[in-house]
Amino acid sequence: MEAVGEREKVAVMVMGKMRDTGRMVVKDSKTGETAVDLDLELVLGELPKKTFVDHHVPAVLKPLVLPEQLTVMQALDRVLRLLSVGSKRFLTSKVDRSVRGLIARQQCCGPLHLPLSDVAVLAQSPFSTTGCATAMGEPAGDCGVGVLRGDGRGDGGGGHGGKDSLSMAAKVGEEVVKAPGTLVVSVYAGCPDISLTVTPDIKHAGRSSLVFVDLSGGHARLGGSALAQTFKQLGDVTPDCDTALLKRAFRATQRLLRERVLLAGHDRSDGGLLTTVLEMCFGGDCGCVMEATTENSVMEFLFNEELGLVVEVDDAKVGEVLAAYEAVQVPARVIAKTQAANRVKVSVKGAVVVDEDEKALHDLWEATSFELDKLQSNPACAEQEQEGLKKRHKPAWKLTYEPRATPAEWLASASKYRVAIIREEGSNGEYEVAVRVAGFEPWDVHVRDLLNGRITLEGFLLKVLVGMLSYADVLESARGWCMARTAASR
Repeated sequence: MEAVGEREKVAVMVMGKMRDTGRMVVKDSKTGETAVDLDLELVLGELPKKTFVDHHVPAVLKPLVLPEQLTVMQALDRVLRLLSVGSKRFLTSKVDRSVRGLIARQQCCGPLHLPLSDVAVLAQSPFSTTGCATAMGEPAGDCGVGVLRGDGRGDGGGGHGGKDSLSMAAKVGEEVVKAPGTLVVSVYAGCPDISLTVTPDIKHAGRSSLVFVDLSGGHARLGGSALAQTFKQLGDVTPDCDTALLKRAFRATQRLLRERVLLAGHDRSDGGLLTTVLEMCFGGDCGCVMEATTENSVMEFLFNEELGLVVEVDDAKVGEVLAAYEAVQVPARVIAKTQAANRVKVSVKGAVVVDEDEKALHDLWEATSFELDKLQSNPACAEQEQEGLKKRHKPAWKLTYEPRATPAEWLASASKYRVAIIREEGSNGEYEVAVRVAGFEPWDVHVRDLLNGRITLEGFLLKVLVGMLSYADVLESARGWCMARTAASR
């Protein structure tokens, strides 16, 4: 162990020996003086058990009442600032978003790398397109989780809820302090092809349309919505699910995914349809012109959280997509045209209700996150990042070649170019595999070996400095090894 610690530059120390005495004894190694002699029964013997008592409280539901003069922009300002709706940048920028090379879909997506994803996808191995999709429901009592399976079946995936901390309690003096009873529901589903996932950011601004797949059955119930929450109300009628309609829509969507017709997709969830469309614009750093008609009120139409999804489709494929949903009796219609200009215009029943700069709406969506960021970091730095975000734009990078798989003869060759994979403490793994499948011969070269002169970099064609936990991860962390080598080269 000491030899391994020396190589990896990690301190290794023998702390003590295990005994069956039931006591924790700490001694000074130099003087032999006993610093601690503790009976473990005092620590572990009186841990209080946490009990849960189920009290039935009759529900008193009242109809949702919104201010008569409430405008769409006023409502949108409230909804986008809500923590459950707005940006989670204050979380995703503080911790590792993805590690190692099997992450095919993480929290952040789009050219601006915004935290918009509603599902995580992991590859099973660097050599396979199979994987797993997972999502998490929040908060307690509102744990609806939707995960699209890649196999076309609508029977969902496995789910579990909670964690062992639900039963945690500690005794402080005579007071028993209980952990909050927060329930988190996670769902996992098999994903036969990780390359078929779509992200919620608009891809072909100016050349595509947004198709709304409405699974509400004609309803527009605002109960339990983000809008209701901003007015400290619950409402008396909440959305429900037509399972037969959901299954038909699911299977049609899966077929369109397999045919690679859909460019982007986003579920109608927290914040309603208007928030869904705006988040797709934020992710694509673009705008749109939305025109819609409805039998419901404007507020109900734009802010209800009934089941539904919005997909981006190339203009030339719109007819094909609409026909696919019509064939299975699923309501679908074009509600918006994307545009490269950063302007969002929304008209409902012929009246313009939103006509704003996309960047300004994006600022509202980010506002609460930055306020929280100021509380946990240097406020000046948070403000600097907030101002800098307004100037960001998607990169103009373009490949000058068409990517293709490594020829089989290269992979089978006994003579390959050598590549040095330079590692340090906390280095991400599996980079060697990426080099290997590209037709090179990877060599694992540790920094300690270079410093000690055990090896030199002579004779290596390439030197690779991999992403590390110690020195920050690379973006997307290899994105599922480029979607498992571009779906095994199709």
